[in-house]
Amino acid sequence: MTFHQRNSFPEAEVERGKQKSLSQAERILAHFQAHRHERLTPFDIHRCLFDATTPPTSIRRAMTDLTNEGLLIKHEDDQVQEIYGVSNCRWSLAPISPQTELPLKTSKTSSPQNKRRREKR
Repeated sequence: MTFHQRNSFPEAEVERGKQKSLSQAERILAHFQAHRHERLTPFDIHRCLFDATTPPTSIRRAMTDLTNEGLLIKHEDDQVQEIYGVSNCRWSLAPISPQTELPLKTSKTSSPQNKRRREKR
């Protein structure tokens, strides 16, 4: 997770910003993990987890950071009209480990060792 620093601030304030950024992203990720089959907009997350003092842009930034880390998926083809009359994409939890990354097992009859055994017979 990242903290986007726009101006120069004292180091302690920058560190507080980084911690706040991290805790927002952690809360958002935990919500998606608890609702793993739902697609949510940043405004959905705002309504569920945060109060009016948290700007929606901060939530969108955290969701984008989680997407860049491969933890969320942004569905550009699935949008809903939210407040301000603007379309918003929905996000969902990324698959934990795709099956395509697992090595394929060969059957006992087609393994090279079994083929050599059959040839010796």
